[in-house]
Amino acid sequence: MSKSPQNLVQRLMKGDLFKHGVAYGISSIAQSATGFLVLPILANQLATTDFGIFSLIQMVIVFAQSTFFMGITSALQRSFYDHPEGDARNEVYSTSFYLSFFGALALFVGAWLFSPWLSLRVIGTDQYGGEIFWGLCSSCLFILNQFFLTALRLEKRSAGVAWIGILGLLIQVIAAWFLVAWMKRGLMGAVGSLVITQASLFIPLYYLGRRSLRVVFSTNEAKLQLAYGIPALLAGFAFVFIDWSDRLVIQKFLPMSEVAVYSLSYRMSSAINVLMITPFALVWSPLMMEKRTSPDIGPLTARVFALYCGIGAIVLAFGTLSMTTLLPLFVTKNEYRAAFPIVPYIMCGYLFYGLTNLTTAGLSFARKLMPLVLTYYSVAVLRFGLNMLVVPRFGYLGSAYVALASYAILPGTLYYFSRKHFSHKLPWSSCLALLTSTAASAYGVSLLNTFGLGPRSLLPFLVAVASGLWILRSQLPDRRPLTTAPGEAVT
Repeated sequence: MSKSPQNLVQRLMKGDLFKHGVAYGISSIAQSATGFLVLPILANQLATTDFGIFSLIQMVIVFAQSTFFMGITSALQRSFYDHPEGDARNEVYSTSFYLSFFGALALFVGAWLFSPWLSLRVIGTDQYGGEIFWGLCSSCLFILNQFFLTALRLEKRSAGVAWIGILGLLIQVIAAWFLVAWMKRGLMGAVGSLVITQASLFIPLYYLGRRSLRVVFSTNEAKLQLAYGIPALLAGFAFVFIDWSDRLVIQKFLPMSEVAVYSLSYRMSSAINVLMITPFALVWSPLMMEKRTSPDIGPLTARVFALYCGIGAIVLAFGTLSMTTLLPLFVTKNEYRAAFPIVPYIMCGYLFYGLTNLTTAGLSFARKLMPLVLTYYSVAVLRFGLNMLVVPRFGYLGSAYVALASYAILPGTLYYFSRKHFSHKLPWSSCLALLTSTAASAYGVSLLNTFGLGPRSLLPFLVAVASGLWILRSQLPDRRPLTTAPGEAVT
C-alpha cells in the first residue's frame, strides 16, 4: 500500500528534516555566532572609520568568493544524487574538488596581482592592499572548506558538520581576541583571524572528506557541472551585488562612520540567518533534490513554505528584541545605537530571500538557471539605482527600505519562472505574517529607544509573535489533509 501524501510529509518532517536539521542548526549557529562574538571585539577595539573600512574589505572578500566558487558547490548538490554510491559518485565528487581547487588557485593569483588596485578602487587608497590580499587568501581556503562541508552534508555526515562549526567558532574568536584586543594589530589583526580560522579548518575537513577523493577527472562531468554552476555563479554574484552595493553608495554620499553603522545593522540582522535561514537551507536543499521525483514533493513544498513564514515571523520578533537589548551590553560606543531601528527591515528582507529556496525548485530540477541570473541582475540594478536616489536624501534608513523591497521581489518573480518546470501551489498569504512581524517589531524598537524595556515596549513584539502563530494554526491544522493538486508535476 502506498503512503498518503500526508504520511509522507509527516515522515519527512520527523525524519531527515529534523534529524539532520539539529546538527546543521548547531553548525550554522556556531559559524554565524562567530560573527556576533567577534563583533564586540572589532566594534570596541577598532575606530569607527576602521570598522567601516573592514566592512568594505569583507565586501571584496565576498565578491571574490562568489566569483571563484564557479557555482561548483551548487552543481555538486545537483549532480550528487544522479548517481548511486560507488565509483560514479566518487567521480562526480573528485571532479568537483579539482574544479574548486582550480578556482581557489586562480583567486590566489588574482589576489597577488590586483590587491593594491582593489584597495584604491574600493576604499580610495592603496594602503590597504596587504589587508585585502590576506583577506582573499582566506577566501581561497574558504572555497575548499565549503566544498568539503557540502560533501559532508550530502553524505549526511551531520555530526562532522556540527563539530567543524564549533571548532571554527572557537578558533576565530580566540584569534580575533589575541590579534585585535591583545596584540592591538588593528585591521590586519581582524583579517589575520580570518586566515588563521580557514587554514585551521582545512586540516580536519580534508581528513573527513578525503575518503571519496580519487585521482580522476571527468571532462563530461566537469562540463555538466560548469553548465549548471556558471549560471549559479552569475546569480550568486548578482545577489552579492544586491546585498553589498548599498555600502558603496553610502560610502559615496556619507562619511565612512555611516558605513560602519549600517554594516553593524547588517551584522545584527544576520542573526536571522543563524537562527533559521541557514539551517533550513542546509537541510532543505539536499532533501529537495533527493525527493524531487516523488509525486508528493508539491504538498511537502507548500507545507514547508507556510511553516517557514510562520516560524520566520516569530524568530524575527525574538531576534530583533534580543539584538536591540543585549548587544548594547557588549558594543559600548554610542554611535552604533543608530543601527538598531533598521534591524527588523533587514531581517525581514533576509527571510524573503530565504523563500527562494522553495520558489526556485523547478529551475533547479530542470537545470534552468538563466531566469535566476536575469532576475538577480535586474533586482541588483534596481536596488543600486534606488539607493542612488534615496541615500542622499534619507541616509542609510532609506537604504534599509530599499533592501527590504528588493529582497521581497525575488521569491514571487522566481516562482513565476520556476512553475513552468514544477507546478505547485504555494500559500502566499503566509507572507503577511512576515510583514506584520516587521512592522510590529520596528515599532517595538522605537518604543524601546524611548521608554526602555517594559510592558509597553514588549506589546508590539507579542503582536509579531501572534502573527506567526496565526499562520501556523491557519495554514497547518493537524486535521487538514494534504493532497496533490491536479496537474502537479515535476519535469
